Amino acid sequence: MNPKINIGCGDENFEGYYRLDYDNQFKPDKIWNLNKFPYPFKDNTWGEIYTSHVLEHVDDIYAVLHEMFRITKVGGIIHIKMPHH
Repeated sequence: MNPKINIGCGDENFEGYYRLDYDNQFKPDKIWNLNKFPYPFKDNTWGEIYTSHVLEHVDDIYAVLHEMFRITKVGGIIHIKMPHH
């Protein structure tokens, strides 16, 4: 099994993804502020991380990326979408 997580999911609901967001209105699986470290997952938890239009809103993008690398399995995939100007 390749566990997947959508970090900062908002109202996106992709099949098979665990949903993490800071806002309860989106009914995520876990409510979490991405500026709070460490994230509530063990090392090497996720085989795939997806995040879209989230990283431009965090206080320390490098700390967030470090956490994403920490919680991603060796050989896992991190998909990041950000605005393009």
